[in-house]
Amino acid sequence: MQLQLVFVATFRWLDGVILREELDELFPAQEEGPTAVPATVLHNGPGGYRSITSAIADLLDGARESLDVVNPYVTDRRMIRRIVDAARRGVRVRLFVPATANNWACAAAQHHHHGALLQAGVRILEYPTMLHAKAFVRDGEDVLAGTCNLEAWSLKRFFEIDVLVRSPELARQFDERFSAPAEVVSRPGRALVGARERVKARAFATISPLL
Repeated sequence: MQLQLVFVATFRWLDGVILREELDELFPAQEEGPTAVPATVLHNGPGGYRSITSAIADLLDGARESLDVVNPYVTDRRMIRRIVDAARRGVRVRLFVPATANNWACAAAQHHHHGALLQAGVRILEYPTMLHAKAFVRDGEDVLAGTCNLEAWSLKRFFEIDVLVRSPELARQFDERFSAPAEVVSRPGRALVGARERVKARAFATISPLL
């Protein structure tokens, strides 16, 4: 039902026309299965409606014990500040990013923030191949996954879709099937040390809202 609502909202935003007599077909009756778990479908769109962005902020701000962030493009200053704040208040934070991203400009902007993240206690784990997953796991209970990156285009301008699930079992499976094995093969992220690297990274971080 929620996915159909996102489709209708997006279709109408793009000037699509849905006839009244088509609604029953779009929203068929559904029965709840025996193993149903609480889940909310979220979407971002151009303009002021950005429920995914709000959900990510709430997850980061509400973490109490642990937080896993998996994302290929981490450049948004406000979200990075939230990750830093989580680590500073004692949350165990793992940030999984690709060792070699397919967008070198975003990668340079992201590296500008490594020093602050590491200093706060965030464990940056650079996955050996291009990592295109986008997921958050908070306190072994809440899982948010979908299409949204942690950069300005996804958070503020693009159409994106995520699903937020409250399920300790799903969180456990995510750790077992992705986070734990990914940690084994990933290398630790590092802060930039060379002057040339730092200047380049600072420049791209400055223009990151446009990347």
